[in-house]
Amino acid sequence: MFLFSFRRMKLRFTTMVLIAVALPLSSPARAENKVAADNLWRLEYNRNTYSTGSLVVLLADDAIKLETPGSFAVAAGGPKWIATVANLKEKKMCELTPAQWKHGFFLERSDSEDEFNPKKAIAKIETNYKGMPATLFRWKKLESDDLYRERSAPSKITYELIVARDIPCSKMQLELISSWLSIPYLAGIPLFQQEITSRGPDWRLKLVRLTTLPRRSANLTINTKGLTHVAKMHDMLEKGLKNTVIDFIEFDKGFDRK
Repeated sequence: MFLFSFRRMKLRFTTMVLIAVALPLSSPARAENKVAADNLWRLEYNRNTYSTGSLVVLLADDAIKLETPGSFAVAAGGPKWIATVANLKEKKMCELTPAQWKHGFFLERSDSEDEFNPKKAIAKIETNYKGMPATLFRWKKLESDDLYRERSAPSKITYELIVARDIPCSKMQLELISSWLSIPYLAGIPLFQQEITSRGPDWRLKLVRLTTLPRRSANLTINTKGLTHVAKMHDMLEKGLKNTVIDFIEFDKGFDRK
């Protein structure tokens, strides 16, 4: 997916800070019908992107926290599901209501309303991923390569997304994961994501470890003491990175250059 098309760049901007290294997959615990009040799920992902590190998702019955390999952390809980987002390196934080973060944390969601829509999938296959019951969705579309989409002939791309059937997750938790990963219409916890081009398969996201933990053993909140409150996510970026992203994507709608 890198070098990107405009859509693929949008799908992946957050991967500049959410990155992973390959880790062995431990044998996952079988998901029960719901997360016990005194337990939580810990999901660790690899992402095929620039940096190294793992994206970790902590999932309890009424709360969720994402810890990135960069300096970002996101936490939210019911019933209001206001997301606290912190850039610990820059010592900045903001709070976003669901109406705000559902549009995407850094950028708008995909420009294609049908992208990853299960109703538009060309295949829906019941399968398993590393022993976990799962559903594989597959889509096909035409897309120009890289940043020269207007000057290049469209190529055929197949997208595949595997989601878990048995890992419990509330609607709001799933939407927050969907928005952070820029994968709209998530029908379950994502386990694996890839695109297949003429050059072959290119994986983008894969679950490498799934465990359950006592809830008391993990912090599901963010300590905001000493952090400067800002109005929006873009104000939390390092200035150089912020300006580079604006120029690279070639549009600045919704961005503040100041």
